[in-house]
Amino acid sequence: MITRTQGALLALALAACQGPRPNPQASATAGPALTPTPIVVEATMPVVATVGGKEIGVDDFIKECMHEDSALMRQALERLVLAELVALETERLGIVLSDELLATAQAAALGQVAEQVEESAPGMSLDEWISTRLGLDPAQFKDRLRGRVQRELLAQRVVRAWFLSQDRADVRILLTGDLESAQQALARHAKGEEFSALARELSIDRSAEEGGRASAVIRGETLLGTVAFEASLGEVAGPFEEQGRFLLVRVDARYEGAGGAWTKVRERVEASLDERGVEDAEFWQWKESMEAIHPVDITPLFQLAGEPAL
Repeated sequence: MITRTQGALLALALAACQGPRPNPQASATAGPALTPTPIVVEATMPVVATVGGKEIGVDDFIKECMHEDSALMRQALERLVLAELVALETERLGIVLSDELLATAQAAALGQVAEQVEESAPGMSLDEWISTRLGLDPAQFKDRLRGRVQRELLAQRVVRAWFLSQDRADVRILLTGDLESAQQALARHAKGEEFSALARELSIDRSAEEGGRASAVIRGETLLGTVAFEASLGEVAGPFEEQGRFLLVRVDARYEGAGGAWTKVRERVEASLDERGVEDAEFWQWKESMEAIHPVDITPLFQLAGEPAL
């Protein structure tokens, strides 16, 4: 099953071209500070179209797109940022995909597109649909699709490799909208009712469908990231108040993180992915950690659009 995260990652566009990145390992005391000589360059915006000899620049195009659908522009930029974060971590870990895995996944993706074409335009070939309906070159479209599939496979592996390197805990939660309901659930559990059954019945969190099972939690400063490593194993802790809601937590297991280069963690990561795909909570925790390591600045887009980066 493809999760929202996997679907978003599968849609990663070609990585954005960026300038030199700061070296986080550079020492602040490596030598005397040098004052750079300012270099003034007259930049010419790339042209996206001409009308009667008059040029339409990429900045004008971006302004139009931004005011037409700013959410879509942000999503597109987010995909480019994610592609670059995945590429950086792929290089750091030294991840190499097997030819068999890559070929199988790429063939499956092309087959899925072909099935969709057959449903929407019976009798039309995939190449014809790409050229007439999308106005794109079929060979280039297929190459980009194969590249996106490759990035999706790499994204799954960099996220899971990072997650397995963290101290983490398996937890079940029961979330209520008021203190009385939480206390009643706690009292019923004390009388012998199974916590997972109570979560299915009473929790207002979407994890209720799985008996309160939440995505594995890493050690951190959040309420759950703290409770998961302080509560006794197997016991129900709480209720804890957060934003007007009340949380009960049962910690089922804890694991010590173990990381390393791809040659060291590959088998463990692959086995883990076979058992369970990357989940949304796992992905967002990875993304937050990566942005702390690799600073992200999206203000140039908004400067081109003449808008403040809110």
